[in-house]
Amino acid sequence: MTVTGAYYRRNQQVFFHQMVLDRVESDQYIVQNNLLKFGGSSLQIPVKQAYYAETDLLRNCPFTTRDSMDRYLFENDGIKMFLVNENVNDMKFNQWYLLPQAYSFILVKK
Repeated sequence: MTVTGAYYRRNQQVFFHQMVLDRVESDQYIVQNNLLKFGGSSLQIPVKQAYYAETDLLRNCPFTTRDSMDRYLFENDGIKMFLVNENVNDMKFNQWYLLPQAYSFILVKK
């Protein structure tokens, strides 16, 4: 399965890159990355780490609120995730963030 990651460079530019989700193991997404200079070939991204979202989603989504620590929290149908981006809150430099679409997928038996 492919996932999209967002990476915030020190020059204050975010770039997006498609990678392959290999597996989920010990509460970590194990992702295969072909941009070797940005974290190596195999990344471990915590499942509970914040996810990247566009500014409009953070500010205008009816399911997104700010919590007591000034973090943006998405809550809907039992799904909870913290959201970050470079314009609104604490997105760290030189770290991969998956887009929310990586959070959930459904396998359908044919």
